[in-house]
Amino acid sequence: METSNVGFRFCPTDEELINYFLKNKILGKPWLVDDKIREVSICSYEPASLPALSMIKSKDPVWYFLSPKEYKSPKKSLTKRTTPSGFWKSTGKDRKVKEEKRRDGIVIGIKKTLVYHEGKSSNAVPTPWIMHEYHITCLPLADQVTFCLQGFSLFYLFLCMYHCFYLFDVT
Repeated sequence: METSNVGFRFCPTDEELINYFLKNKILGKPWLVDDKIREVSICSYEPASLPALSMIKSKDPVWYFLSPKEYKSPKKSLTKRTTPSGFWKSTGKDRKVKEEKRRDGIVIGIKKTLVYHEGKSSNAVPTPWIMHEYHITCLPLADQVTFCLQGFSLFYLFLCMYHCFYLFDVT
């Protein structure tokens, strides 16, 4: 999808990413999602090669992807975050994403911030690649079985232009 319309910019909020894109993908309604956000196995690629896979081509250093959950072990307790040349390291605390239109602000998801490190863990070097990982927490009970069988995460990848490796978006 080319962004040829003047002034067009794909810039969904955290709430929209979870309530519209991630929820519809999990509930088996991919036609509402697939023309905007491509499904890729995030850890099969190096961060620099991911922008070419994005559905929306723009000059913004921001890309969106859906990825099936991958686990290190069959017990599904640890998420796989390694790539062929490095790994994504979680940093900071997980943030709750709340539904804004409701007064009580129900938590609909979790947002994690990850930084890409090149190399093995003992001598890894942080890079300017940063990613937000979204998980849904608000599925109706009947749909939670589908979620367990078809777990997806939504990733918002961007390149930090400042080369400040420890300066993160805390909003």
